[in-house]
Amino acid sequence: MASRRLRASVSANTRLPSAVRSSRPSGPSQSERGVPGGAKKPAGGDAKHYVDTAPPTGERAKIRAWVLGDSGTGNQNQANVRDAMLTHVGRDRPSLLLHMGDMAYSNGTNAEFTDKFFAPYREILRNTTVWPALGNHEGSSADSATQTGPYYTAYVLPSAGEAGGLASGTEAYYSFDYGNVHFIVLDSHESPREPDGAMLQWMA
Repeated sequence: MASRRLRASVSANTRLPSAVRSSRPSGPSQSERGVPGGAKKPAGGDAKHYVDTAPPTGERAKIRAWVLGDSGTGNQNQANVRDAMLTHVGRDRPSLLLHMGDMAYSNGTNAEFTDKFFAPYREILRNTTVWPALGNHEGSSADSATQTGPYYTAYVLPSAGEAGGLASGTEAYYSFDYGNVHFIVLDSHESPREPDGAMLQWMA
């Protein structure tokens, strides 16, 4: 059985594991459109908004992932890398965006996430699931111990093993399965890294 494409119409505050949701500035969410009578409805429900589900475990199937890091400069180099990836893959778009951190220079604020991550990648984020790792720039405004700050507001990540693997008990480090691949995402910025610490004991 092949992976399935799901048409999505999801509001910005829907809580799904690994679903990207933009931080909520005052006023209407960017994912909402006005409808007659002032009501709101989620953006999407068209050919540009979809999610490719993972191939079933055990099935031999190719997966495509874009591995990216230190991208959050907001300059032309960031745009050039994005455009080069899109040109290279053509119609074979990645199903996953694995971000290695530093997606919102210089301090990972809400405004920097909006301007240097969500805006430059808005066309990709309509149909590509992001699995992030905390970078030192995001760590400037986030606290892994309390899982607060713009980074933790921007993402909903699996802490109870609901996406595969063992429960980590935190969104700071986590794991997930995609097809036959098991991914482990660590917090090398703030969580303790001692051999007897919670993160390495969870991974062992």
